Amino acid sequence: MGFMDSLNQKLADIKKPPLPPIGVYRVRVSKQPTMDTIANGKYETLDFPLQALEAVDVDQEAFHEFGGAKNVQLRLRFLFNTDPTETVNYERSLNRLKRFLTVHLGQAETLTTKEAIDTAVGKECLAVVTHRADNEDPEVFYIEVSKTMPLVPLK
Repeated sequence: MGFMDSLNQKLADIKKPPLPPIGVYRVRVSKQPTMDTIANGKYETLDFPLQALEAVDVDQEAFHEFGGAKNVQLRLRFLFNTDPTETVNYERSLNRLKRFLTVHLGQAETLTTKEAIDTAVGKECLAVVTHRADNEDPEVFYIEVSKTMPLVPLK
């Protein structure tokens, strides 16, 4: 079905697709991360696209009804405050990025941040997926990666 076919569809017949079930997934960085500026330049973002490879700790029945791992596409966002007086928040975000790249994806600490970001595609980790309610409309939910972890437990 193409978009042109959708033009004749009644709006009442358009349904919101379901969200993937909450739980833990094994994921892979599927594409090159993207950077953007939001909120009139107040924040810079770095988004890692993640593709689920398998459900690790998820309601299996709901997972299969959803259509399996191929339908679970996620985004892990890092938010950097550009306000020079917010250095603590900036450093907190930078440290969270470092932990994701080194501990969770297994990148070497000897790499620059740019090198680690550029070579993240194909790296895997675990992701805890939750549903977050919209601030404006509590009946609308979004999928969110609340936490990432390395594939191999830390010693």
